[in-house]
Order: sequence, then structure tokens, then C-alpha cells
Amino acid sequence: PKSTGGPPTMIALFAYGGVWPMTMVNVMRDVTKASTAMGIISQREDAAKYGFEAAGAMKYIRPWKLALTIPHGDALIDRARSICARDFLKTDLDVLVMIDHDLEWNGSQGEYEGDICHIARLAAKTKGIVGGVVSKRTRGEGVATLFKEERMLDMGADELIEVHYVGSAFTAYHRSALEAVYESMGDMEPGFRPTFLPCVVDHPVNPSKRLHLSEDWAFCHRAQQ
Repeated sequence: PKSTGGPPTMIALFAYGGVWPMTMVNVMRDVTKASTAMGIISQREDAAKYGFEAAGAMKYIRPWKLALTIPHGDALIDRARSICARDFLKTDLDVLVMIDHDLEWNGSQGEYEGDICHIARLAAKTKGIVGGVVSKRTRGEGVATLFKEERMLDMGADELIEVHYVGSAFTAYHRSALEAVYESMGDMEPGFRPTFLPCVVDHPVNPSKRLHLSEDWAFCHRAQQ
């Protein structure tokens, strides 16, 4: 399949206060798909040690290493995300995908690998930060993304749009972006670096104003420095 294989990825499901059932269903659906038809063939590498080799179409399927974690419960979301990033950097994985506890998204269809795996692949390709367009909590407030210019969105279209900041509700971070911000921050108790610490900056669209950045937008700001 064209979609076989992918960057080694950790999926972090932030679940302070519980996980919406359909969110878990979506996660398990995509992880199962990636770890079978699109990815890891159970015990194939171990079997190869004893002389067994895949044949036919199975021969061309490559592993997609996925790990699923639910970060420790912490009411302070910037600390929870920072500790999650710290733990991710202790692994040998390439992409960290953060997902909020109350979302639904598109699964795999035909050659399309599903939204989680898709943003992970794009983050690996761009070595950057790739997020889905997610609405804010308050009706009528728009989406949790600061665009560089006003535009109409074709929801569901497969396109990359360069923006100032993107929220972390459904977002993939390449290891290099996490490492760069991590190295720029100092150590804090209890043993982490506040990579997602909120901050105040000049407004990127209207420099005459100041803008208080939430933890996810603050990370994007630091990653661009």
C-alpha cells in the first residue's frame, strides 16, 4: 500500500477529568489500523530470525512504530504538556502527537491513513509542527489557530497552511522542534523544563498590541525563534 509505514510516533491523549468515549474509539481505531494493515506485522522481525520471510504484498509492508500514552493527571495544562514533552524526548521516537480528550476525527479510507497518522507523517516531512483546525471551546469564537491572513477554509482538504500559531488539541510535533524549545528553557521542579509556559509577546499581526499566549501558542512562538 502507498500508505504503509511511517515515522515512529507517540500519541499522547490528555485526559484530565476523563476521556470522551468516542475519542478513545477514534484513537484505538487509528492505532489498530496503523499497527496492522499499514504498519507493524506482528512478530515479523522475530520470525525472520528463524528463517521465515514475508512474501507477496506483505513483503513490502514496513513497520509504523506507535506508542499510546495518557499523561499523568495535572490541572495545570502547560506543566502537563511540558512533562509529556520531556518524557517523549527520553524515547527514540520522531513525532509526538497531542490530542485532547473530547474530539472526533476522520479515520482511514482507501489510501488515506487517517488524521492522526496523516499529521504525524506531515510533521516528520516538514520537521515542524502540524495541527488540525479545531474550534475553540466557546461557540462563535472561531478556531484555535492564528492565521497569517484572513482566508476561507476548505474543511477536510488535504493542504498545509503556514500560520503564526496552532493549538495543541490535535497536533503533531517533530522531535527537532521539541528539542529546540527544550534546550532554550531552564530546569524546574519537579524535574522538567517549562517548554509550554504561557508568555506575552508583541502581536504578530498588529505589533502595536500585546498578546497573551496560551501554552500551545507559546510553544509555537518559541519554536520559531
